[in-house]
Amino acid sequence: MSFVRHAVAVLSITGAVLGMSVAVSGEASAAPCGYYKKVEEARYNHCGGGRVVIYVNTVLAPDYEKCVGRGDHYLGSVLQVRGAHYAGRTC
Repeated sequence: MSFVRHAVAVLSITGAVLGMSVAVSGEASAAPCGYYKKVEEARYNHCGGGRVVIYVNTVLAPDYEKCVGRGDHYLGSVLQVRGAHYAGRTC
């Protein structure tokens, strides 16, 4: 194999590997299901279908329940929200 063909083969393999690592890291950055923190934001990602009630535990304000549909929801600052969890019922 000539040097040029070898270099092209190495570059092709390297590009394929780098492409796979970008795809994997993109999937890993997806929001987790349930309560999570994103920088200074408290968030809840409902991964199931339908609408559910979540219980939101706050720091200084009274805790509350919220109805959320599928997807990612902003709950407030991490300084205001301690956590959130599925309340066990739909809405």
